[in-house]
Amino acid sequence: MPLEAAEAFIRGMQADAVDWVTLNIAAHGNVVLTERLDKFKMSSGKDVAVPVMGTFEIRDQKIIAWRDYFDLNTFVSQMA
Repeated sequence: MPLEAAEAFIRGMQADAVDWVTLNIAAHGNVVLTERLDKFKMSSGKDVAVPVMGTFEIRDQKIIAWRDYFDLNTFVSQMA
């Protein structure tokens, strides 16, 4: 794949805007769990919505670890 084609492919997957909708949130000790719907307005004009489960670890009022779990196929299938 030529460099220009690769760059166009990657740029096509970039979002112009993102809206994070928090559906549920729970905390215990220094761990926070979020259930979210991440909505992307892609530069290609497509709208993509992906359910996400996020985990945050907090220390001294700062996020020290952040993990997001989602089904990549849910994202990719909406890009087609």
